[in-house]
Amino acid sequence: MLAEFIALGADKQRLKVWLAQYLLTNDAPLSERDRLLVQMEHILSNLQSLLVNDQLLSDDEQDYQEVNRQIRALSILETNIFALKRSLLDKESITLSEAEIWRLLIQTFDKLEGLDLKSLIAEAIELQRQRASKAESAAVDALSKVRTIVLSLAVFGSITAVLLAVLLLRALYSPITRLLEGTSAVASGNFTHRIAELDDKEFRNVATSFNTMSAALEEARQAELRHTLEIEQEVSSRTAQLKHALEQLKQAEAQHERQVLNWVQTERLVQPRLGTRKLHHLMQQQQLVIGRDKLFDLLRLHRLLVPTKRAYHKTTQSQHRFYCHPNLLKQGENKVHATGPEQVWVADITYLPTRQGEAYLSLITDVWSRKIVGYHVHDSLRTDDVILAYQRALKQRQNQKQPLVHHSDRGIQYCSARYQALHQRHDVTCSMTDGYDCYQNALAERVNGILKNEYLLMKPASLEQAVQMVEQTVQIYNSRRPHLALKYKTPDEVHRAC
Repeated sequence: MLAEFIALGADKQRLKVWLAQYLLTNDAPLSERDRLLVQMEHILSNLQSLLVNDQLLSDDEQDYQEVNRQIRALSILETNIFALKRSLLDKESITLSEAEIWRLLIQTFDKLEGLDLKSLIAEAIELQRQRASKAESAAVDALSKVRTIVLSLAVFGSITAVLLAVLLLRALYSPITRLLEGTSAVASGNFTHRIAELDDKEFRNVATSFNTMSAALEEARQAELRHTLEIEQEVSSRTAQLKHALEQLKQAEAQHERQVLNWVQTERLVQPRLGTRKLHHLMQQQQLVIGRDKLFDLLRLHRLLVPTKRAYHKTTQSQHRFYCHPNLLKQGENKVHATGPEQVWVADITYLPTRQGEAYLSLITDVWSRKIVGYHVHDSLRTDDVILAYQRALKQRQNQKQPLVHHSDRGIQYCSARYQALHQRHDVTCSMTDGYDCYQNALAERVNGILKNEYLLMKPASLEQAVQMVEQTVQIYNSRRPHLALKYKTPDEVHRAC
């Protein structure tokens, strides 16, 4: 309301300024006058409504009288404002001197109809300020009273809550203490602990449930102890059985190892340097079961593995005047491949010393079956002695019409005219190594090594004994020794199969 009175005074001053501008310059817009008059009438209407509401809300006689005073002052203001409006409308076309203009302004605004309009507004504003100050004081007093009441209620509520908490704590402390003691006992493993019956119904139910749980836990623990005892007895019995079975297994394994070792030693009497893999294959044929790696470990433990021997004695003389045939087994488009027996033979001469002197062994081996088809023991490197092994092989030849390739190194014996005459007579194609590489006649070298490193271990006393040893060795080699390249078959088996 105070703001409305202030706004009314401000609009009155703006209207006064407009009238002065209008009287002095005659160019002030009339719309501005009309707007200010309308605005002042609107403010008077608002003030009237506010004062009526204040009158209805007045709670004492003094306040009611002050509101009536403001209403009367407002009525006077309304009368003056309407008089001012009529006066302004009557002065739209007056032409006066400057002194008359100022007098007219004073007469219109300051002493309108014998009343000082400015004083009326100032008095209304001051009266409203007094009422606002009084209302503010009353509000402060009321707020102070409310604060006092609230604080009193808060203190009273706090004291009441503390008293109730103390009473409730006393009522709950004893049963809760019993429950805590019971849970601590159960947590420590004492499942026989029981809580006495409590007076309170809720706590009595809790105690009953707790005692039931403790009894169930005790029963479960006893059952677990019985089960654990049964399991320990079962485990002890099974452990004893396993130990007995393990002892029997160890005894059976030891007996099996002795059987394997006896069989290996017996076979080594015939084939002293037969390798472990081939021994393993022969054991499988004899239904003597043992793993390959296990056999290696067993023979290594008893020092029965065959050590490798390496010796070299030159038996090839390739510096000669005779013609050397091309290598038909060398890698290339024209390489000859054996697809059956008696298609490709390889020949070689190996050194076989005796205690009486030097001796040599000439061999003819079938490439397909690895069978030794011809051999001869002699005490010199003459061509006639080497030819005897070749003739022996030719006599055992089954299919005379099948093409046959004879492959050897470039030794003088194989390049000689007499040896080449045998090729022509029996329609045999000659093939020779084209250098000094032993791998170009690898199969013949391999067979030489097998005979010397696995069978001919003892140095013969004479040439005659060497002949006997070689004869036995060739027979064992062809009929009993399995070959990895032949899928663990013997040369005789492969040779006869075709």
